[in-house]
Amino acid sequence: MTQHARPSAGRPRDNDVDRRVADAAVELFGEHGWKSFSIEAVARRAGVGKASVYLRWDSKEELLAQALTMRLAGVTDVDTGTVRGDLVALVRQLLQQYAGEHGGAVLRLAMEARTIPRLAERYEELARSSRRAPSSGAAFAGASCPRAPR
Repeated sequence: MTQHARPSAGRPRDNDVDRRVADAAVELFGEHGWKSFSIEAVARRAGVGKASVYLRWDSKEELLAQALTMRLAGVTDVDTGTVRGDLVALVRQLLQQYAGEHGGAVLRLAMEARTIPRLAERYEELARSSRRAPSSGAAFAGASCPRAPR
């Protein structure tokens, strides 16, 4: 006999709210930085109630860390078959990261991450992913991305 899961009480969770809140959080952080970042401002920008945000995230640090994880892509390994091709592909990824839609948040993350609890871990994760060497460019194995000021 198969047991059926009981339906949860209340309305089903709207995944679109998660997306809108994550987008709003990354945008606000990129535009105004940590000092002006608040759950109330994120909820207002996302067009949702504060309660929706507080039900999903325990703190503004957790909200921003998860939003950055959802919205910012790390630099991925590339193997085009040539060192030149690898470098071109890596530079394109970095340009997209810093000059793309969420470039302001990436720059602020580099500058402010170490002063914000839980964000330092996310920044280090992005930095580690940026330090991986391309498969055909073994000479770049020791390369590193810039460190945030302490």
